[in-house]
Amino acid sequence: AQVTSLDFGSLEEYVSKHCYTVNRDSLEDEGWALADESAQNLLRKIHNDKTKLGTLIGDRIYLGVKTGLNEAFVIDVQTKNRLFMEDSRIDSLIKPFIAGRDIKRYKPIQSEKYLIVLPAGWTNQNSDHEIDKWIWFKRNYPSLAGHLAPYEARAKNRSDKGDYWWELRPCAYYEEFEKPKIIFPDISAQGDFVYDPKGQFYCTNTTYFLPTEDLYLLGILNSRLLRFLYFRQFSVYRGGYIRFFRQYLLELPIRTINFDDPADKQRHDDMVAMVERMLKLKADHAQAEAAHDERRFELAQQIERLDKQIDALVYDLYGLTEAEIALVEGG
Repeated sequence: AQVTSLDFGSLEEYVSKHCYTVNRDSLEDEGWALADESAQNLLRKIHNDKTKLGTLIGDRIYLGVKTGLNEAFVIDVQTKNRLFMEDSRIDSLIKPFIAGRDIKRYKPIQSEKYLIVLPAGWTNQNSDHEIDKWIWFKRNYPSLAGHLAPYEARAKNRSDKGDYWWELRPCAYYEEFEKPKIIFPDISAQGDFVYDPKGQFYCTNTTYFLPTEDLYLLGILNSRLLRFLYFRQFSVYRGGYIRFFRQYLLELPIRTINFDDPADKQRHDDMVAMVERMLKLKADHAQAEAAHDERRFELAQQIERLDKQIDALVYDLYGLTEAEIALVEGG
């Protein structure tokens, strides 16, 4: 809008003021960003001699659950409590469920939704030699069957159902949801990575997750340096939102640690300690905010200071100069 409102002479002046030269030799076939030479040099340095995230985690970047019929399988807390009161055995089949919008950088995960988790194959594994599986399901899980029954016709029409209409689609990694993991939304304004230490949460297909307990990696992914990279090498949408596609994520350059080097090991331990501290501060701040406690202002300042300390450690890990740090901070 700013450019189109200019007349031709002003447009030439605007272009002259904001243009820069891009080194064509730096544009690789695998993907490129139209950055100026100093930014291109920095991007090259960030990537050089680093381990790709895909290599580090064995390409295990998983997409969240697609139910094909959220109205049936995603329930609120009131419905969850009612179903549980009718049959307490279903507790293990109903899991806290989050969407991308529920995820905020380092912040404790809060869930107001739940997912009925009946994976493909679950009925056959649990019903022995029963011939009529629906009769078996109604007899053994009457509250769940009663909830799902009104959705039968629509559930049957799904292209991604399980062996039976009341089951979720086949998925090779359901068990990974119940392990420690780093979760993040597929669209974000900055890169919002959170930690689920107990494997409590299932998540929608607007999220991805990494099955890892690596808090060092969490600090790297949430850093300002990696944010600089996201905006230059990922797709950016209207409003400044970044789209986190799996193929881009696999290529992220992660500075790994040489644990035989005492100084390098200390950097790792410092990062883990700071991330643990950040998670605690974020949890305390969330509680203070909910209670309108005055401590929330002091906690916010502590979080800001700690964020800068983590960024400084990442700059050191990636060997940035003062000029390169200034480019990141100003970018």
